[in-house]
Amino acid sequence: MNRAKTKWMRNQHADADSIKVDDDALEEVSSYVCLGQELTMNHDISRELARRQKAAWISFASIREPAISMSDPKLRAHLFNLTAIPALIYGSETWSLTKKDAEKLAVTERAMERRMLKVSLRDRIPNKHIHEMSKVRDVIYAATKSKLRWARHVAQRTDDRWTSSVTEWFPRDIKCTRGRLATRWEDLIAKEFGRQW
Repeated sequence: MNRAKTKWMRNQHADADSIKVDDDALEEVSSYVCLGQELTMNHDISRELARRQKAAWISFASIREPAISMSDPKLRAHLFNLTAIPALIYGSETWSLTKKDAEKLAVTERAMERRMLKVSLRDRIPNKHIHEMSKVRDVIYAATKSKLRWARHVAQRTDDRWTSSVTEWFPRDIKCTRGRLATRWEDLIAKEFGRQW
């Protein structure tokens, strides 16, 4: 156990306390990065989306010159799909995307498409036409497909792994807060395949 790297978080139901290992107190944090994804106790993915956007721009920068100079649109789209899209949707299997979050991803993808095609916002070309010209994968479709693939993988498990237990767990003793319910991980899948997916 690396004590310098080990952190801990608590939710609103836990009392303020400290965790010690051999008289060394472990640091309490409100968020941390684990396996390349930022985790928070309130399941807010806005900071993780900002990290994904930054990673996608870094990936795009590595292919920008060849992508701009390439004459074959299919090869250019293939290069983009293999570098920028995976960086943008890494960890999307666990996301509960709202419309606002999905729009952030789409805006990032459209900005990269414009750079690839040397198209400015002042040219007033609709996003739909830019997407048809670039021939790249739709980032929202890619994220959704990735999530559905993971959900299928979890649903097929019959060996009582923790992934299945956590997915099927429902906290019956916690009352809902006032207002609209937050988007849950299962909502997209239930909308697509029904509650008994």
